[in-house]
Amino acid sequence: MPDQNPQAEPLNPAGPSERQVSAGTEFVAARVDTILAKGSCPVVALCGSAGSLEALQEFFHVLPSPTGIAFVVVLHLSPTTPSSLPELLQHWTTLQVCSARHLQPVQADHIYVIPPGRYMTFENGHLHLGAFSTSLPRRLTIDVFLRSLAKNYGPRAAAVILSGADRDGSNGIQYIKGQGGVTMAQDPSAAVHATMPQSAIATGKIDDVLRPGQMPNRLIEQLGDPARLQQPVPVVIDDPVEGAQQTELARVLEVSLKIIRERTGQDYTRYRRSTLSRRLEHRVELAGTDDLSDYLSLLQDSQEEAHALSRDFLVSVTQFFRDPDHFDALVKVIPGLLSAKAPGEVMKVWVPGCATGEEAYSLAMLLIECTRRMDRSPAIQIFGTDLDAETIMVARSGLYPDAIREHVPPDRLQRFFVKEKVGYRARREVREAVLFAAHDVLKDAPFASMDLVSCRNLLIYLTGEAQRDLLRTLHYSLRPEGVLFLGAADRIEEPIFAPLDAAHKLYRRLPGKASARPGATAHALLLKSHDLRIADRGGLVGSAASMLVSSEAVPGEPRERDKRQKEDPTPADLRASNQELFVINQELRAASEELDLNRQELQCINEELTVLNQQLSLSIDELTRLNSDLKNFVDATDLGMIFLDSGLKIMRYTPAATRLFRLIPTDLGRPLADLRHQLRYDQFESEVRCVLTEGSRLEREIADDQGRWFLARFMPYRTIDQRIAGVVLTFVDITERKLAADSLRDSESLLAGQKEAFQAAMNNAPLNASLAVLVRSAVEQSTEVTRAAFYLLNREGTELHHVTGMPESYAECVRGFKVGPDSLACGLATYRGEPVFTPDVQHEPRWQPWLWLARQYDYRACWSFPVQTTGGPILGTLAWYFKEPRIPSSHQRAVAASLTHAAAIIISRHQEAEERFRAEGALRESAERHRAIVRATSDIVYKMSADWSEMQSLIGKDFISTTEQPRRDWMDAYIPATDQALVREVIDVAVRSKRIFELEHRVIRLDGTMGWVYSRAVPLFDQRGAIVEWFGAASDITHRKQAEAELKARNVELERFNQVMVGRELRMRDLKEEINRLHELRGDAPPYERPVEPTPSPSSGNQVARVDDV
Repeated sequence: MPDQNPQAEPLNPAGPSERQVSAGTEFVAARVDTILAKGSCPVVALCGSAGSLEALQEFFHVLPSPTGIAFVVVLHLSPTTPSSLPELLQHWTTLQVCSARHLQPVQADHIYVIPPGRYMTFENGHLHLGAFSTSLPRRLTIDVFLRSLAKNYGPRAAAVILSGADRDGSNGIQYIKGQGGVTMAQDPSAAVHATMPQSAIATGKIDDVLRPGQMPNRLIEQLGDPARLQQPVPVVIDDPVEGAQQTELARVLEVSLKIIRERTGQDYTRYRRSTLSRRLEHRVELAGTDDLSDYLSLLQDSQEEAHALSRDFLVSVTQFFRDPDHFDALVKVIPGLLSAKAPGEVMKVWVPGCATGEEAYSLAMLLIECTRRMDRSPAIQIFGTDLDAETIMVARSGLYPDAIREHVPPDRLQRFFVKEKVGYRARREVREAVLFAAHDVLKDAPFASMDLVSCRNLLIYLTGEAQRDLLRTLHYSLRPEGVLFLGAADRIEEPIFAPLDAAHKLYRRLPGKASARPGATAHALLLKSHDLRIADRGGLVGSAASMLVSSEAVPGEPRERDKRQKEDPTPADLRASNQELFVINQELRAASEELDLNRQELQCINEELTVLNQQLSLSIDELTRLNSDLKNFVDATDLGMIFLDSGLKIMRYTPAATRLFRLIPTDLGRPLADLRHQLRYDQFESEVRCVLTEGSRLEREIADDQGRWFLARFMPYRTIDQRIAGVVLTFVDITERKLAADSLRDSESLLAGQKEAFQAAMNNAPLNASLAVLVRSAVEQSTEVTRAAFYLLNREGTELHHVTGMPESYAECVRGFKVGPDSLACGLATYRGEPVFTPDVQHEPRWQPWLWLARQYDYRACWSFPVQTTGGPILGTLAWYFKEPRIPSSHQRAVAASLTHAAAIIISRHQEAEERFRAEGALRESAERHRAIVRATSDIVYKMSADWSEMQSLIGKDFISTTEQPRRDWMDAYIPATDQALVREVIDVAVRSKRIFELEHRVIRLDGTMGWVYSRAVPLFDQRGAIVEWFGAASDITHRKQAEAELKARNVELERFNQVMVGRELRMRDLKEEINRLHELRGDAPPYERPVEPTPSPSSGNQVARVDDV
């Protein structure tokens, strides 16, 4: 019988057989050869979503090549992000991988990947791509593709559902299976996200549940089956024409139906042959037989195969609130049905073909919600029936997988279900509203006087005649004005129902003869002549026995009639007697059927009770475990708890409660008022009574006589039905938390004061104002502190000066207080660098000279704490003064440490700010002097980066162009190209040696002519000795260079003239000497005086030589 059972098609719990998982290499190769020889090119759709990439990698790693099969990868991809999936897949396989294109033909041993932002379908062997729309959302990508694949490839199509987080593909695989294709799902335990394969498995349409690495060989084995390859590819997905009795499939189907009827008692002859034929072909394929004849032999020999085929004939598609808009329309009809019931009557609902019960429980939830909104509501009884006894057991358990969260709204899921380890179980309130029974709606007696019948998506699997008979049965089952609720694909052609909401398949029963019980219409007509009536539930008012003994069973004169029959029975009398006997026989048969129905109902009730007993046994075990858990929980938490009844008498208490109440075991049953307690709480009993009477909840923090603190909670003791039956008193020891809270409050106050002091310092408040905030915090931290004050150490570290905290008159008395080993508290603390505590100044010898000051300002104890940053110098002290002698506690030491640390930060910042102010002033003066020097000098002033790669600034002094912004092209802008190498060389030497740069070189002047400068730059270093920048000046030496050039030229001319004159003088001397010699030869006195010959020098010799040369 077609129903909506997601588990109707069984899966082998131990997994597929070894032959199914890993066929031998030779066998797989043979199947590949078969596929290649046929040239049929089957198509495998690999579908998934989140987490499927790992599964695809494992699949393609073991896929042989060639296969003769085309593969299409359909995943949920981001519509806005380009996909690199084809490139990834190509790394894992030798088959060609490509992104699918519109109108692309499909070829064997190719892998086609769906592109992002598109849905894909098959038409005539070509891939078609389209854009998403509201009518075709992205989440249905897989279902749409699988449906078109089934339509075009039929038995040569395969669908593989991999990891994913939604249910897409669960409908599509049913189309693949309906057309005889192969379906597989990834083992959920091996999937990253198991929702998608679990949803596919739940449809009952999955052939194999495998790991991805086991799938390729199994696919080749299935798709390479010669019988499959011989099957024609369907043109459309619609059912084939019925009545093809002459075909082999039709013949085997009829024989199979007969065998199933004999073996299981299930009669499928009134179901559509197209659906049964497809399911038969599916079983033939799964059984591994070569042809229909072999399968028929197997079916005749195997009882197990007969039951398997019978289960395969069951079409199982169901879910909670399937077609939600239809259920929304039903909600509008239900209140009218409920309000029509009189007090004490029952609202009765029948759900034929209920499968695993989702639809029956959906109706139960709707009815419960409606009755809760009514002041007076009738009882609810829902009958869920189905042909499959196994699905009935699933329905009775009420346990469903986690996937129902996709169909049951969260509020209903919380209200009507309980979360368990393996899923969700319907609550008892819902389960008790539904009675499940095995029942054949086409053969067994129907239920009667129903207010509502929900028969959804059952008619579509029946033949036309069976549909009409079923509608008459449902008409009979409904009371007058009853409502029929059909599925979205169902149609009504009989004029026995009036539409209430035809769009949502809601109809109202019309009066008419069709309401007579199917199969008993003749029985009713025969009994009508004898004034016998059929009761609402198909029984008789008056039994057959009463009819036999009653003289008024037949109108007229019964005694005369009986007399005539005894004396001389006429043919008419014989016919009447025969008619009466026939009527009685029909009545007895009807009564027998009614008894059989009652027996079935009793059997169902007995099964329900069996399940209920099992549930009660589990509940008792669970209750025992919960009681143990509760006891261990109470013992582990050490909570003081007292349970009081409605008379405020003690019912139970925990051991921890005896610490507050003097309880002993004999106190059970005593009034609470009789007990003595240690709580400082006068309103204790009155507030407990208030909780009992008003049902409110109270919480109080209460102290006891020993100074401990407890959080007391007074709560109503409520039963399961929310009735107040007493009070629960809980006492939690919060002493440590209370102390911690007080400490936290003090810490928060201290931190708030420090924050305020820091804020004042950051706002540049005077130092005494910032420290005054800390003084106030010190006084507020303890009521014992009389005063607090800060003292600051001078720069020389020899004296302390009062900053804030004490009166000005006191500050004047201690001004310039010396620091040293003989000092008092503050001076000594500064000297030692550690706190100095004087518990009583009157007993401290050091304080004797200063007792007058202590008495004047009313303090006996003085504690001094050095103010010092971590690892830094001592900056001053913090002093606390007390009216009474006092020694410090650990908490007070911690507070003082926190205050002195904050003060050290503030004082350090203040001193740094003063230093910075002085440094900034000095820097401003230096900068001003530098600017004055720059303005006063006529030299060019410039600054360069550490490596001279960038000129930061240059003041050209109308000699060369000024640069106000950093520039890196300064070399090309200022230095002639012929001189750049020399300048760079000298710069590099200066940078490496970290010495002064000094060079005379040419520059490009403002007018473009060349000028000379003497440039000198000094490096500036950081604290680590690294060069930070260069500061330099350049003097214009153009005129000097020009004068030097002229002087050099004149020297050259003078040297040349000197050389000429020297030569001339030498020749004159030689001439004079010759004249003197001639005069001497004549005996005359020489007319010229001979000069004294100097010692010749090399240079003079050279000059003579040069003159001689000239």
